[in-house]
Amino acid sequence: DASLIADFFPPEDPWLSGHSVPYYYFGYLMMANLTELTSIPSSISYNLSLALIPALSATAIFGLSYNLIRSHGCLAGRAIIFSFTAPFLLLFIGNLESVLEFINFRGLGDSTFWHWIGIKDLGTGLFDQSWRPTEHMWWWRATRVIDTLDASGRSLDYTISEFPYFSLILGDLHPHLMSIPFIMLLLGVTFNTFMDKDAMGKGWIYNNKLSIFVTSLTLGALSFVNIWDFVPFFSFWIFLVYFKSLRDVIYVPKAWIIACQPVAKLGLLIAFFVFIMYLPYYLSLDSQASGILPVGLVGTRMLHFAIIWGLFLSILIPFLMIQIFSNGYKLPGNTPVVHIYGDVGTEKTPSVITKVITNAKSYVRVMKPSLLPASVVVAIPLFIWVFWQLGSTFVLGSLEPILAIPWKLIRVAPLLFLTLISLSILLRYISSGDNRTLTFSMSVACLALLLLLGPEFLRVEDLYHNRMNTVFKAYYQAWILLSVFSSFAIYRFGSITFVGAPNMVIEKSWLIWKVLIVLMFAVSLYYPLESALTKTNDFGAQITLNGLGHIARDDPDEYLAIQWLLENVQKEAVLLEAVGRSWSDHGRISGSTGIPTVLGWPWHEKQWRGSDELFKGREEDVRKIYSSNDKDEVLDLIKSYRVRYIVVGKRETNLYGSGVLEQFSGMGRVVFSKGNMAIYSVLQ
Repeated sequence: DASLIADFFPPEDPWLSGHSVPYYYFGYLMMANLTELTSIPSSISYNLSLALIPALSATAIFGLSYNLIRSHGCLAGRAIIFSFTAPFLLLFIGNLESVLEFINFRGLGDSTFWHWIGIKDLGTGLFDQSWRPTEHMWWWRATRVIDTLDASGRSLDYTISEFPYFSLILGDLHPHLMSIPFIMLLLGVTFNTFMDKDAMGKGWIYNNKLSIFVTSLTLGALSFVNIWDFVPFFSFWIFLVYFKSLRDVIYVPKAWIIACQPVAKLGLLIAFFVFIMYLPYYLSLDSQASGILPVGLVGTRMLHFAIIWGLFLSILIPFLMIQIFSNGYKLPGNTPVVHIYGDVGTEKTPSVITKVITNAKSYVRVMKPSLLPASVVVAIPLFIWVFWQLGSTFVLGSLEPILAIPWKLIRVAPLLFLTLISLSILLRYISSGDNRTLTFSMSVACLALLLLLGPEFLRVEDLYHNRMNTVFKAYYQAWILLSVFSSFAIYRFGSITFVGAPNMVIEKSWLIWKVLIVLMFAVSLYYPLESALTKTNDFGAQITLNGLGHIARDDPDEYLAIQWLLENVQKEAVLLEAVGRSWSDHGRISGSTGIPTVLGWPWHEKQWRGSDELFKGREEDVRKIYSSNDKDEVLDLIKSYRVRYIVVGKRETNLYGSGVLEQFSGMGRVVFSKGNMAIYSVLQ
């Protein structure tokens, strides 16, 4: 609503009059523009936007997946079938925490088991051995899996591990959700650039002006919609363009250095256009983030990691194994055949042990050239973190930073190993110049793994002073990327046939793994189905597209007051309403109309701005306006905040006393009155 009624940008903050929105608001601006073009009330267009974003996301990821699979040589009809897995993975599944919820409400598991699981508030009570969840907010816990709890159950590492379906069922039209279509667009643009057969020579920029413009426009929009996405996805674009440049000169001496030259020119050009295109936004950008800090003793348990990423890991790990053990990484570009059994056609079939030893030596020999640079990529940031911890021990005079080193390395060893193997496979494909589709897919997987690994060592320093937001944003990005990668990997699984000497163990293992993936899919479906039923009371609740429908039902007087303000109040007006805590119904009038109030939710304002300096004292001033007996003081405060309309309803009388009804009788006139709601107009 703030973007809808604004005459200038950035729009005025509805919860802090006199100040602009301190946030990346491009997504809201676009939805507001669609609202104006269609003349649909914002209370309805909000919910239509919640449907539009996943629709755009599903269309975009389907298109990207289809082009990935088709470029690998798959027939169109088959590519369409496999591409449907991409939007399904992105938008219609949950993580595996719902399995634990099922165990919980079935009354299974003792206190020792739930203590070992370590998910806060899970397993604290039995629910009559029901086959369905009976706790209203059970579905919330799926996004609060990662935590470090002390002996009393207090959170030491409270994090958010949200995923797209949760955002949709919550109804949270937030920048991290609205950015998904733009991420898909950028991945598609990057894929087109990477697959372009023209060499990255002097004439490439001149011949691809439109591509450069679209890339700059998309990158800038992505930053404007959700600033957290800019660095990882701009880096992804840079590296894919570098891989393309390297492919053109791979057999030239010092190719790794020569390939940097055109990439540096193009990267600087794109960065310049991104900045110029969205210059007003960058000039007004403010952030509570104040730097990057190391993560100490807290971290993600591999159990919690598996609960969140179990389905994607069940797809990623066999994919990596196939890349390693099939022809020394060299899968034929369009041939869906994996030679995995070793010696074929010999007069005497060697024993299984002989083949394993022989093939192991061959795999190590093939992997060695790419394992070394992959190890360097992983080791450099790791060593920086270790030295940082050592320095912190020396500066702080505490053993805690140095004790965190072995504890952390042991805990993240599986993820480190997975990242190392993925990077080595990627580097192998790059150095060979083979199969650009697989190179792109492995690049997507590697970025996802790096995003999952990063919060174990580094975090963004913000108002929370923990890694909550870092995990939140990085995991959300990784979910998007792994959805893209996994759809391609599933296609590869469906295209594999084994040739060579028969081996019952490998064939049975492959069959078991396929069954495991199907089982993971089935388990992941439980969350969206049950959470939708729980949230809607088995669809027995009154369903409406009107986002203010619950107010019309529960408090019709307040609903009519909101409608009156929307129809009669000028854009530059300021209204006054009661100040209350976050996640309450306080601030609902300004939030529903976009008309700025003196102060909305104080904690949220502090969270957005990094401190309370801009609004310190405002909550007390609002209290004085509603309850002070000093009329001159009240009038001075009203004038200083340019208040035009004062709301008097249940929240105001409950918080400031019943006398507020008479407080403004001599200061203005009643312009709206209905039941327990009144609106006064002052400062004529």
